[in-house]
Amino acid sequence: TSVNEYCESDTSERREKFISFMDSCKIRIEDLENTYKDKLKLEKPAEYWNKAAAKYKIQGRWWISSLILLGLLGMMMLYFFFTSWLQGKEMGIHLNSVQGIAIYGSFLAVFAFLIRALSKLTFSSFHLMRDAEEREQLTYLYLSLSKEHTVDESSRSIILQALFSRSETGLLTNESGPTMPGLNEAIKSATNR
Repeated sequence: TSVNEYCESDTSERREKFISFMDSCKIRIEDLENTYKDKLKLEKPAEYWNKAAAKYKIQGRWWISSLILLGLLGMMMLYFFFTSWLQGKEMGIHLNSVQGIAIYGSFLAVFAFLIRALSKLTFSSFHLMRDAEEREQLTYLYLSLSKEHTVDESSRSIILQALFSRSETGLLTNESGPTMPGLNEAIKSATNR
C-alpha cells in the first residue's frame, strides 16, 4: 500500500505541476496572441508614418530650395538697386517721391511676406517629418514593451493617445487640439506597474 500511496502522490504531484505548467502556457500564449494582434493593428500605421516622413522630407527640401532661391533673387535685386543708387544711375522710380517709396515699400513687404511664408512651410514640413518618425519609433517601442511586459490599460491608453493624436503643424499658433503626452511619460507609465 505504501508503494501505491507513493505512486498516487507522485502522480497527483506531477498532475498539479502539469496543470500549472499548462495554465502558464495558456497565459503566455494569450499574451503572445495579444502582442501579435497589436502588431497587426499597428503595422499599417507604422508604414503610413514611415511614408509620411519621407513625403514631408521631400516637401521640406522643396520649400527650403524655394526659400534659398527667393533669398538669392532678393539679394541680387537689392544689390542691383543699391549699386545703381550709389553710382547715381537714372532709374525710372525715385526714392524721393511718394510713389517711389510706396512701390519700393510694397516690394519689400511682399518679399518679406514670401520669405516668412516659405520659412514657415519649410519648418512645418520638417516638423511633421520628425513627428512622423517619432510616431513610427513609438509604435515599435510600444510593441516591444507589450512583448516584454504586460502593459496595463492606462499605459496603453496613454501610448495610443500619443500615437494617434493630432500633429502640431507649426503653422498655427495656439491650436486647441488634444495634447499629446510626452514620450518620457508614456515610457514611465508603461514600465511602472
